[in-house]
Amino acid sequence: MLELPSGYTSRPATPNDIDAVVDVINEATQAVSGRDGIQPEQAHAYLTMPGFDLGTSSLLAVDQGGVIVGAEVLMNPPPYVSANAFGSIRPAHRGRGLGTTLLGWAHQRAAADIPNAPEGARVVLHAGVESEDAAGTGLLTGHSMDLIRYFFEMEIDLTGDLPTPDVPEGLVIRPMREGEERALYAALLEAFEDHWGHVRRPFEEGFARFQHRLAMPGTDPGVWWVAMDGDEIAGMNLCLPSNEGDAEFAWCDNLGVRRPWRRRGLALAMLVDSFHEFAGRGHTRMGLGVDASSLTGATALYEKAGMLTARRSALYESVLRDGESLMRESVD
Repeated sequence: MLELPSGYTSRPATPNDIDAVVDVINEATQAVSGRDGIQPEQAHAYLTMPGFDLGTSSLLAVDQGGVIVGAEVLMNPPPYVSANAFGSIRPAHRGRGLGTTLLGWAHQRAAADIPNAPEGARVVLHAGVESEDAAGTGLLTGHSMDLIRYFFEMEIDLTGDLPTPDVPEGLVIRPMREGEERALYAALLEAFEDHWGHVRRPFEEGFARFQHRLAMPGTDPGVWWVAMDGDEIAGMNLCLPSNEGDAEFAWCDNLGVRRPWRRRGLALAMLVDSFHEFAGRGHTRMGLGVDASSLTGATALYEKAGMLTARRSALYESVLRDGESLMRESVD
């Protein structure tokens, strides 16, 4: 049984707590890097995702005045082999053991799902931390979590000279059209099968979450672009018109190309095309997140497009059960 330090109690979160959880997250990230970690509309969307149970997959730390001072959320969709823990503590309450308790709960909660995982499959828990967060890094290593990967946030200034998109012959880049959602999701799954950590999940459950994402506040299908080869979706560039609450900061959320259309410059063409689209809309910056050791060479592609690394974060892992990994770890 996990116990909180004296003066604190714990309970699961409810939908009415989401704004307070956002405050906890942003107060913590502001103290480390001077920026917000999440916007309220994003948090509401993620924590009301189909298949996610906030009551069983979250834990709050509450002080004697009833103020939420810490929060931990565990995302562990089927097939329950790759859980992700997200935790934050208000800076004034750090160093008292709250983070240790909340992360310990995440380990226990993820371990409770092991019987639901395929027999013989390796089961892991992941948690990320900004590279400059020494206390957060110490918390993860203190729980015997191992550093396994770095991720970059890369940006480009859209007010300067931009490269010219060179779309491969026979392909057309255009916005997604109504009615293409299912085909786009299927193409997205195929494109991202070669990304490190990818786990095959039930299609219909994933598609329900994809539809929920499409309905999220701030999502604009007008900046969800697809590359078409006749009636086939060859690639996609799913963007957001704002990031970190900055309406001039566009964000590339998912950029992918299906295997038959790779090595032709399509990903670079889609990315550069979106630079020009957003610059024309008055945006001044554009960013994206990338695996620093991308199996498909994405980091080098973004550098070729003129993007620079702005931030770095680290991913840590605990192995909860050894076995055969169902995660993508290499590309043939």
